[in-house]
Formats: sequence, C-alpha cells, structure tokens
Amino acid sequence: MLALGVLAGGGSVPALAAPGSTVGSNVADCAGKPDAMGVSRVVVIDPNDGPYYGLETKQPRKPSFLRQKEIVLTFDDGPMPWITKSILQTLDDFCVKATFFSIGEMAQHYPEWINKELARGHTVGTHSWSHPLPFNKLTEEAQQDQIERGFAAVSNAARTPIAPFFRFPGLGDSPETLAYLRSRHIATFTVDVVSNDSYTAEPEKLTQQTLEKVEARTWGSIILFHDIKASTAKALPNILRGLKERGYRIVHMTSKTPYQPNPAYAGKLRPLPARVASGGPASAAGTSLPFYGAVKPGYAQGLPWAPKGTERGFDSSAPNGTKPLRAATGAQPATVQKRPAKPAPSSSTSSGGWLTTIFPDSSPPPAKKPPKPKKPVEVSNAVDAGLSAGLGAGRP
Repeated sequence: MLALGVLAGGGSVPALAAPGSTVGSNVADCAGKPDAMGVSRVVVIDPNDGPYYGLETKQPRKPSFLRQKEIVLTFDDGPMPWITKSILQTLDDFCVKATFFSIGEMAQHYPEWINKELARGHTVGTHSWSHPLPFNKLTEEAQQDQIERGFAAVSNAARTPIAPFFRFPGLGDSPETLAYLRSRHIATFTVDVVSNDSYTAEPEKLTQQTLEKVEARTWGSIILFHDIKASTAKALPNILRGLKERGYRIVHMTSKTPYQPNPAYAGKLRPLPARVASGGPASAAGTSLPFYGAVKPGYAQGLPWAPKGTERGFDSSAPNGTKPLRAATGAQPATVQKRPAKPAPSSSTSSGGWLTTIFPDSSPPPAKKPPKPKKPVEVSNAVDAGLSAGLGAGRP
C-alpha cells in the first residue's frame, strides 16, 4: 500500500522529514539554482505489509508506483565522506531528493553523514550491516542478523527515525528473507535501472550508459548508484542535466511510518566515529574505506574534498594490520604489506575486509614482505578477479 504525497502549496508534507527541513522543492528552495529540477511529487510508502518494489527480481513484487518519465534516485553502500559530500551538493544544486541505502558499518564510522543526508531532506534506509556476498547464500539466521544489525547501526547514527526501507546486497533476495522483512514491516526495494557505476570508472561513459538505459524503458525507473564511487560523484551533474533535457521528473520516496527497532539489538552498535590518521588532514573525516581489497591511489582524484593520502589496503581488524583483506569468491588470498607502527590505524573493527586505512602523505611507506615461493595474486588482481566473477565490492 502506498499514499501519494503532494508538494508544498498543495497538501501534506511527507513522513520522516528531518526537523526543520522541507521534503519537496518549492520555489524558494530552488531560487538562484539554474540547474534546478525540483521534486515533481512525493510517494509515501506504507511499509506495514512489507511491499517489494522494483524490476530486478524473480520474486513476487508490487506494481511500480512510478509513471512515465519519473525517476527515483537511490545510492547504496555509503556513506563515504568525500564521495557522499559531492553527491549531496549536486542533489542540492538540482533541488532534488534521493534515498540512501546505507551500510551499517559505514554509518557507525561516519554517523555525521547520515545526519547530513537526513537534514537535507533525503530518505535513509539500510543495505545490511557489512554487505556480505552472496547474501542469499547465508543462513536465514545470518541474513536476519545482517538486516537487524544494519538497521540498529544506521538508526543509532541517525539519532532520529529512519525509513523501514531495505535493499539486498547484490540484489540477492530470497522468499524466506522477504517473509522475514514482511514480518518486521519493512519495505524492500530492488531496482529498475542498474547504472553499473561499480564497473565504470569514466564519468562520460557512466553518463551515457545510464541515460541510454533509462530511455530504453517505457515506464518510470528506480535507478541504482553508489555513493562510494568517484565516477558517480563526477557523472551525477551531467546525468541529472540529461534527464532534465529529456523531460524526466524526480520523485522522492518517504515512509508512512518509521522503522521500529528490534529490542534484541537495543543499545548495540552505537556510533564509533573513525579517527583521522595521525598527521592527516582533518578534512579527511575518517580512516575507513568500504572495499573488498586495496584502494588504488588517485581513486577520488578530481574531488576537491578527497583525502590527501596514499591509500593502501589493510584489514584494521587484524593485529598490527598484517591480515590480508578478503578477496572476492574464487580469487586467491591477497598479499598485503606490513603496516608501519605509526600512524596508528582506526580502533574500529572490520568484518570481512570492509575497512582499509589511509596514510597521510607525510607518513613513511610500509616495509615490503619478503617474496613467497609461489607468486600470489596481488591485491588489485584479486579485486579484478572478483569483479569478473560479478562479486566485486561495489555490487548493489
């Protein structure tokens, strides 16, 4: 069930708007913004019966609530400060709203960015605790724990009600887990258009393929992006301009009722802000990066607020940072270099290799490990192997 909200000047304000914010773009919101699209309408989802929306599934789903040339913008896997910041600024510039399906671990380390998303009138849902893949191959109990831990962490970071909206990691749904989500009165969303920003490093190519996929559909689309991808941050302004030029309109999703916390997880997974690496710039805002492997230097090049540091892959859950990061299924274990004693890593823990550490430019490079008898797969190759298998870090 869903209710259709209307914009300022003609009806009700959607549920779960952040205090003091305006969900829906009136004339005052967009004044002085030449690229402004505005929000054409707000769809208020009733999560009570656990509806499932979106095309990319083999499971039973609800009919689309979108009309022709209507778009819902969604972003998975964040927040990542220096990427999310750019995306939020672009959404402000175009006077549009989006839905963020956040990872619990990331919300725990960067709680202030969950608050920034809500304060700007966007909707925040969840995307599991740590994005394990393939999600639907976990036991039912493990899937339920991932869902509950993700909601607990994001809710605690938000310090205000969030939407009971969920998206499966890798879109890996199952009838049993959908039934559990229904029992928890959580609405679930797959997608209509996958931008493929996980596998597209060139902003121009990402812009072109996203617009082509949207135009290939005869109806409205829920589009999947990731707010951990520099290419997405760079391409988003031109994607929105292209949608505007083609006559598309932005729709904002909100929830009729807020997420209801699970008492079994009450008091757990409180925010654990990531520390800035010793000697690093305060603007880096943290030391965690969400990848199943090392992050290549220059990843966020071109974004003015990207951290100025050399990015090297270490698992911060391991003693002295010597444990290899988990490679994607089918890839050999990755080899990593030993972390120097200083600067100190984040005190936070990692499950399954989600976190790596950024070292400031002034820090010494880590010492190399002696070569092993058998040549291992390098970190970057391990990640590439995982991407080839369709199990890369940036999967939706």
